[in-house]
Amino acid sequence: MKVQSTVVILTLGLTLFACRRPSEQTTSKRDGDAVQNSTALKSKVESSAKWTMPDAMMQHVRNLEADVRSLASSETKDHAELSEKIDGHTRQLIADCTMEGEGHDALHNWLMPFLQLNKNYAAASDETARSTRLEEIQKALVAFHERFE
Repeated sequence: MKVQSTVVILTLGLTLFACRRPSEQTTSKRDGDAVQNSTALKSKVESSAKWTMPDAMMQHVRNLEADVRSLASSETKDHAELSEKIDGHTRQLIADCTMEGEGHDALHNWLMPFLQLNKNYAAASDETARSTRLEEIQKALVAFHERFE
């Protein structure tokens, strides 16, 4: 349990570190940018257009999906191993992040809840809970493809 907590904390730390904005921006500019980004995100979602993700980043998502599919079709289910693999793929996705602006913000809007889903999956104590959490992860991956290409 300590290892899983440490992994989640490190992942969140990497996310915040890798995606911080330069401190020389003024508060009013950031506030204006936030309103502009929020409006742009809303219009992008309403228009059903997808954000384009660089191939190097998308590969981490594909690898994550392959691991999820592999466990789902496997006779033996090593949920702890899958959770660690998901964590590794998301850490690599964060480390290789080159997205900027609205697409970057949209990725964060998807990624932060996804990290929590994996944390809940890792903490699930029985097979029913693990299966439920795995289904939530699978649904989140479907939602990812509704927003990104």
